[in-house]
Amino acid sequence: MSRPAGGTLLVQGGAEPPAGRPPVVGSKPIGRWLFAGVCLASFGGPLALAAQLVPSALGDARQRAGLVVVLGAVGFLAALLGWLRYNQAVTSSGGLAAYAAAVGGRRLALVQAVPWLVSYVLYVVYTPVSIVYDVLPTAVPGIRGHQTVVELLLPAALAALMLAGRRIALSAIAVMAFGQVVLLVVLAVLMLRHAAPAAAFALPRDGAGAAGLGLGVGSVSLFFVCGSLPFFLGGEVAGSHTAARRIVRTWVVGAFLFAALGALAVVFPLTDNPAFLLDPMPGVTAARVLAGPAWGTAIGLGLAASTTAVILVEFLAITRVGSYLSGRSPATFARWLAVLLALAGPVSLLDPGRFYDLLETPSLVALWVSLLVVAAALPWLGRSRKRGDFRGRSNRRTGPSKRRRVGLDVGLAVAGSAYAGYGLYLACRAIGA
Repeated sequence: MSRPAGGTLLVQGGAEPPAGRPPVVGSKPIGRWLFAGVCLASFGGPLALAAQLVPSALGDARQRAGLVVVLGAVGFLAALLGWLRYNQAVTSSGGLAAYAAAVGGRRLALVQAVPWLVSYVLYVVYTPVSIVYDVLPTAVPGIRGHQTVVELLLPAALAALMLAGRRIALSAIAVMAFGQVVLLVVLAVLMLRHAAPAAAFALPRDGAGAAGLGLGVGSVSLFFVCGSLPFFLGGEVAGSHTAARRIVRTWVVGAFLFAALGALAVVFPLTDNPAFLLDPMPGVTAARVLAGPAWGTAIGLGLAASTTAVILVEFLAITRVGSYLSGRSPATFARWLAVLLALAGPVSLLDPGRFYDLLETPSLVALWVSLLVVAAALPWLGRSRKRGDFRGRSNRRTGPSKRRRVGLDVGLAVAGSAYAGYGLYLACRAIGA
């Protein structure tokens, strides 16, 4: 079967877009290597995950960092397997909103998409502040006297890059994604040559240790959450419907495994030197100490690129959801978001720290609400198809295989809801902190 151009809604059986309009046809389909770059960039990105984010989430379980990373990655499977289950039935640039629409139509799609859009628009707006004031000074200390200029230029540059067109943006994402793959491998080799303590995988021996382990595992698992972003470009991947679903599944799972193994290889050796784990940028400091200033700078700049690539992927995802819901072109939403991003730079200069803090918590609350909707709705996916919400062949199979599939969907829904619920609990707790 031939495949429509990128941006077209593709649903197994053929569901209508929730807005009731014809699918939006955009650019040419995305090649598998550009899509691979999107997948790699989305999980953290991997370098940021290993060198900054995961070490910051270990808490009192630092001495068991290896075990925390392994269990944290396993914990994220609660969400990932649910998204992959949806992807078997729905392939669309509407991403999670299309998944919600497959279950409950336009109304549920809006319930899911509105908080999701709020979350990621806020993230795109406030994250450059973290790059400029937290990451770059660690990599290039001399930038401290020029942060005001950089804070103005970085959002404007990101906006200009997105307005340059999808292929240019995807190419930039791919360069940053594969570049950080190289840096992550180098950092992992440095760390494994430095130490490989088996104690990092030891089980706790008392209640306090078990509690610390649980908190660390939960926090680490949440940092994989942007792994949902590739699904928002699933409807634009080149190939037949079946081939596209296979490409999405293969690269998403592969990128997740790479990010998890990379984080493990970098983080668990750090337990041999706890001072690294107490540093705000452990990977940068460790590279600088173990391999010299040049490698520390390279890892630090790679961290900045890692976070920047995630922003660009989120930018693309936002434009796809807006297009899916409204019927307007993704370029229209790209222009609106580019203006907002460019304006955020000057506004953030009034008080960068307060600007970041004011937007971060509502962004996280909205994110976990949107993910909770998708997770909880999964058991109704098969039922909605049987009712005829999807054109084409209905799924009317009964018997043991049908019951097993329903039981699997319920199990994934419970696990995914617990995952999103824990994230929501932590985000709400931060409101009163």
